[in-house]
Amino acid sequence: MSNTFKINKSFVDKTEFASSDQKIYRDSSLVGFALRVTKNSKVYIVERRKDGTLYRIVMAKHTEITAAEARTKAEVLLAQIASGEDPRKPKSTRRDIPMLLQAYNEYIEEKNLKKSSINSYRKQMYGYLVTYHKWRLDQFTRQDIVDIFKEISKGSKAQANSTMRMQRWLRCFEQLKVFL
Repeated sequence: MSNTFKINKSFVDKTEFASSDQKIYRDSSLVGFALRVTKNSKVYIVERRKDGTLYRIVMAKHTEITAAEARTKAEVLLAQIASGEDPRKPKSTRRDIPMLLQAYNEYIEEKNLKKSSINSYRKQMYGYLVTYHKWRLDQFTRQDIVDIFKEISKGSKAQANSTMRMQRWLRCFEQLKVFL
């Protein structure tokens, strides 16, 4: 018996509810699209692993949308995951996360910093990080930070360390504002 099935209306209709636990039927043509069957329900799901993170998203019950609609929705969700988006987060939350330059400006305005600190931060922001001004803070991956650090280190290790400290403060600052 094959581990994959063509998930369509007739397959979903003839699939019996699980007697215990759950069963997952994976689609044979769209990798990541599946039907999860429990004792009480049949739901369409998307599963995909990207960069070490498992994305498992319940789309809808089989009574709410058709198999064809679920397949179309699965294609969209899988494309979002492939492009680096996290479709599990509400879009409003993703839009509310500020860009690096915006977080920097808010940080400078809200903190009582010495003139020398402001000058140092300005040098880093407008010298080393100018190409990242329009990146949202949640877009920076660990690898991005490593790459930025290596690039700045070619000129000065001290400036690379200082820039990373500033960026760490900006991220902490933004996370704290969420809780205030």
